[in-house]
Amino acid sequence: MTSSSSVDNNNWLDQDFSPAQSSSMLTASFNQDGGCLSIGTQEGFELFNLAPFQSSVQRNLGGKSLARVEMLFRCNILALVGGGDNPYAPSHRVLIWDDHLQKAIGELSFRQVVLNVQLRRDAIAVALRDRV
Repeated sequence: MTSSSSVDNNNWLDQDFSPAQSSSMLTASFNQDGGCLSIGTQEGFELFNLAPFQSSVQRNLGGKSLARVEMLFRCNILALVGGGDNPYAPSHRVLIWDDHLQKAIGELSFRQVVLNVQLRRDAIAVALRDRV
């Protein structure tokens, strides 16, 4: 049994917070403290704050898609991996993106496709098919 006040507090669950209508989602991940959500799409990426739930950043990368978008806590540094039909970068590269500058400030290249990437303040972990 729910009270009307708890229903009012959960109205955000019924709202449509999908990325741009022309974009389809390729990946979603939470930051380290669980307070933000990053979405990689066919058009770029979008970042959301979760409390209160709202879009904080939306970047269109010229119709280029991303297979991975990982945030470093709540700062402007992201790790991006290209993927999808029209990738922003090859899938064997991790781009370190500074969202204040709105450009890549670093790159890690591998001989294999990047399966996942995680950021910490002091390290970058990249998962490949046979190694981390």
